[in-house]
Amino acid sequence: MNSDEIWLLQLWSGAFAAAGSGLVAVLVLYWSNRHQSKLAEIARRQAAHLAGEQLEAQERAMRRQLDEQRAEASKARYFAATGDLVAAVETCANTFRRDGDIEDAFVQMESARVRMSFDSDSPRLMDELSYWTYLIWNLTKQATIEWRDPIAEKVPLATLTSVTTTLTVALAHWHHANPEMRDNMLAQLRETRAWADDHAERYTDRLTRADP
Repeated sequence: MNSDEIWLLQLWSGAFAAAGSGLVAVLVLYWSNRHQSKLAEIARRQAAHLAGEQLEAQERAMRRQLDEQRAEASKARYFAATGDLVAAVETCANTFRRDGDIEDAFVQMESARVRMSFDSDSPRLMDELSYWTYLIWNLTKQATIEWRDPIAEKVPLATLTSVTTTLTVALAHWHHANPEMRDNMLAQLRETRAWADDHAERYTDRLTRADP
């Protein structure tokens, strides 16, 4: 092999070595970038997952807060309506003493009762109360007739006083009563209503027989 051939061989060997080192550098850069991309994707997914969990936690906390606010608002409306019903019952039962409008008092009772039903946690109580506004209205009308008669026995007036007391006491304690107490209160309301209805019917019969 002459000197030209040796020189050419050395030139090619150097070229191949340079090319090989360049290829290695390219491969190293490629795999390094690929690894970095994978790490970045993993980090992105973890960040997205963490952000999703944080968002869900915030949404749960917000829903819980809204539920609590709705419950408090509902309780406030219920108490307000209960107070309005008690006041309307007392107003209706005393209309004849101060020449009040009994029909207007009845509308106030019914309005308060309906508003109570929107936020009440006891359908049984609301079903029972649907009878009471009419009962008190009827007893008040009878008491009005009796109030104007100085020699009357005042039976409807005594009945009206008894039922209004029973109802207002029940309404005042209902929300804080346990299930057993509520059962007893409902039973007392039904029993009182049946007794009052009987008195009201008998007095109506007496008024009918007294008509000329």
